[in-house]
Amino acid sequence: MSEGCPAEDFKVDGTLKMSSNETRGVFSGQAASGNSQQHNGNSFNTSNGTTNNYYLGPWNSQPEYSRGNTPQPPSLTPRNSSSRSQEIKPDDDPIHQKLLRAAAEGHSREGIQSLLDRGADCNTRDSQDLTPLHHAAYNGHARTVVALIEAHANSNAQHYVYGTPLCLAAAKGYADIVRSLFDSGATIHGAAGYLGSVMHCACLSGSVDVIDQVIAHGGLLTAQRTSCVRIWTNMRDLDGTLLERMPVLDRKRTYVFAFSSPVLVAVLSDHASSLARCLELGISKDERTKEWRDTPPQQALPILPLPYTVFRSTGDTFLSWASVYCRATAAETLIEAGADIEACNDQGENALHHVAKMTCGDRKCAMLNLVGFLATPWTMQQRDRKGRCALHVAAAWKNVIVAKRLIEAGSPVDITIQSPDIENGRTALHTAAMTGDLEMAALLINKRSKASVRDAHGWLACDLARDKGHKSVESFVLGAMRGQQSSSVLSRQNN
Repeated sequence: MSEGCPAEDFKVDGTLKMSSNETRGVFSGQAASGNSQQHNGNSFNTSNGTTNNYYLGPWNSQPEYSRGNTPQPPSLTPRNSSSRSQEIKPDDDPIHQKLLRAAAEGHSREGIQSLLDRGADCNTRDSQDLTPLHHAAYNGHARTVVALIEAHANSNAQHYVYGTPLCLAAAKGYADIVRSLFDSGATIHGAAGYLGSVMHCACLSGSVDVIDQVIAHGGLLTAQRTSCVRIWTNMRDLDGTLLERMPVLDRKRTYVFAFSSPVLVAVLSDHASSLARCLELGISKDERTKEWRDTPPQQALPILPLPYTVFRSTGDTFLSWASVYCRATAAETLIEAGADIEACNDQGENALHHVAKMTCGDRKCAMLNLVGFLATPWTMQQRDRKGRCALHVAAAWKNVIVAKRLIEAGSPVDITIQSPDIENGRTALHTAAMTGDLEMAALLINKRSKASVRDAHGWLACDLARDKGHKSVESFVLGAMRGQQSSSVLSRQNN
């Protein structure tokens, strides 16, 4: 994965309010007609023969994730809260909206049947194109799901992002609902929207029971699909958020997409149980993936990457993904199963390089654990295509915590970059001086980094600090160099 590939951070402010045209319309003024959709290559035509291409409506204009940051759950109304029901007064709701709300809140079978008897359509859709069965399955209301199935609700109803109700139930780990949906005729071959496949969803939940059910109905752990990483991190980190309040992708922004098997989702979910189950079934521990950034496509997400896709990175292993997203539990499970910690992607980066790029946030403990798992004399001296070792990368990303842990693990403090470009011969201290990171420079000097080392072009670290205008770093490094020279003179005189 290339530099700057974030693990994505976001905030949600209140209820996401969108018009029907924004969430169910089509691009460039096309008029929505019927129930036409496309999902992973499956096209559903309208009655007049046209095909609608659903797009992802606008999302709150929040910044992209920063690599390694942990998304904090927003301040949202808890499920089944009394204030939640006051957002839309039931007496003012059309009958089908009452059914949608009843499904989301888990009303009894009698309540659901009463609404159906009054003319509510069990396959109606809300402003975000979700059916009552989607809401009931996502929120874990098993009795409501059974009531809707008995009323002939479509268990294979498609949603352009979240796929079928089976996908949502599997992603949440509701084994009883998954069983009910399978009994009603739900199929794993239906499109899963931006989630990849039903098996991808099952691996997100961490439920071995759900994984085994999907496998029993023909699911394959080896089937590679395209999925959107943001959707997975949303569903994992905002667990408990109502489905209609989940952040919606903005088609003007770029997001991380991956082409991989469902095991990658088990890694990102950081559930040791589901990941261990996948590995028990003989799945490769070192499968290579493809990753790219793009705006959400104007049509439904294809199963395979499009021919013109420009990959940001190929060859990343599951261990690399665990390092990028700071999934220490998954990393430990993979290493115990024999994953190759020295495996590199097409940029020459191993998993330790990825850890060095992370910002601390509230994941200090997880980062230190990852370094402990991955740091060996060889991995600490492996170089990427720019000739940099993990310590150089940590200095470039101002990651003092990882740099300190690397040095304590035995990383040579004055190891130099080996590259044909301008950085050739530079140490981590040169990099710290370039970025103006006084804390990193102090750490390196305290760990006996030599300030008198010159790069291939004859530059000292203090020269680089002066050139970039970092006066405090320049003064500190210059003083350290004079002190080191004085100590060296005294040492020779004593000898």
